[in-house]
Amino acid sequence: MSAEHLLRVEQLQVDYPAPRRRTFRAVDTVDLAVRPGETLGLVGESGSGKSTIAKAILGIAPVSAGTISFDGVALDPKRVRRRKPVTDLQAVFQDPTSSLDPSKTVGYTVAEPLLAQLGRERRKAAPGEVRDRVAAMLDRVGLSGNAAARYPAQFSGGQRQRIAIARALIVDPRLVICDEAVSALDLSIQAQVLNLLGDIRAERGIGYLFISHDLQVVEHLADTVVVLYRGRVMESGPAAAIHRSPEHPYTRALLAASPVPDPVRQRERRAAREVYRHAPARADALGESCPFRHRCPFAVERCAQERPVLRATAAGTVAACHRVGELPDVRAVVA
Repeated sequence: MSAEHLLRVEQLQVDYPAPRRRTFRAVDTVDLAVRPGETLGLVGESGSGKSTIAKAILGIAPVSAGTISFDGVALDPKRVRRRKPVTDLQAVFQDPTSSLDPSKTVGYTVAEPLLAQLGRERRKAAPGEVRDRVAAMLDRVGLSGNAAARYPAQFSGGQRQRIAIARALIVDPRLVICDEAVSALDLSIQAQVLNLLGDIRAERGIGYLFISHDLQVVEHLADTVVVLYRGRVMESGPAAAIHRSPEHPYTRALLAASPVPDPVRQRERRAAREVYRHAPARADALGESCPFRHRCPFAVERCAQERPVLRATAAGTVAACHRVGELPDVRAVVA
């Protein structure tokens, strides 16, 4: 375990009960790490295990195996209810409407984690300090100071997400988990929120675990990317290398699914995307096999018989694929 990592997850496994006394493995031996001031993008389709990993880190979901450490201190994954709150670790979720109490003012909502951090005695001694910090934070995320007296219903979806970001940042955390934080917003608002997150990272040295289903969105903010499918890591490495030279077929499928404004390029991506639709995804037990084999046009017999391990690629990434270095040109996908 390296002290230079702010967050480190090793061999994480999360199992959920399934019918007939069986278990469903939502996360299967996942490793990831985030350094101070770094953004790690966690990418995959719905059901890939991204949010489950976030919940395990936050202590919302129990962990079957593996370790989670924050700032060099192990967080007991099997005693979620006994875990002490870590104010240096905050979260911004997908739907700001459901994460904000409609009966409370924005000022109250943003101040709540700060009040909990300050404690009862100091809270009574410095009410003005709390009020000033809330106003300053709302101003920093692009909202006026008088927004504190209003209610969430009086704001747009993008403004509500800014309020959620202000609430997460008010306690000066060192790491923020953004779980699909921009997926519910339209493209122009997405860009504004992504720019805001990037600016705040530059100012405060905050690290992000940025979770998304859209590899194109993650590429604009992340330093490194981890690609998940059915709870397993398919590929990981520098964001630029993942976007420019994806080696795993699943990473290529995600890139092909990302829309682009150019009609010609969009047609090329649509044609590339069809290659990965020749067989439906199946939910059978994985065992010692590649989880993407049913959808992969490049699968061979070995893919059904042997679990691929992460192997180095020429692009500087690692990919869990038996055919690393053998796949066709990716220009139609990344164009």
